[in-house]
Amino acid sequence: MGWPNILQISLLKASKPSVGDVFTLLRNEGISSEELKPFKASDINDLFPWLYYGKRFDILRRLCHIAKRKVEDNFKKYSIAVECHIIAEDTKKIVASSL
Repeated sequence: MGWPNILQISLLKASKPSVGDVFTLLRNEGISSEELKPFKASDINDLFPWLYYGKRFDILRRLCHIAKRKVEDNFKKYSIAVECHIIAEDTKKIVASSL
C-alpha cells in the first residue's frame, strides 16, 4: 500500500484522514509534537518523505503493524492472515513491512 492507504486503514477512515488524526497516530508511535510542528499546515502526504528520508523506519514498521492488526481484527471471523507493506510511490519499492 501507499502512504495514504496505510493511514486510512490505521485510522479506520473511509476517506482521507485529517492532519490532526495523523498527528495523533504518529505521536502515539513515538514522534514528538515538536517534531511535527513544521507540518502543521502541510498535507499528510508530506509526512512520508520526512519519515522515509529521515530514516524513521521504526515508525513506518509500527504503522504497518497497526494496519495489519486493524484488518485482521475486522475480519477475524474469516481467520485470515494479513501482511502489510508500505511502498514508495516513486520507486515502487517496499520501505517498511509488518513481516
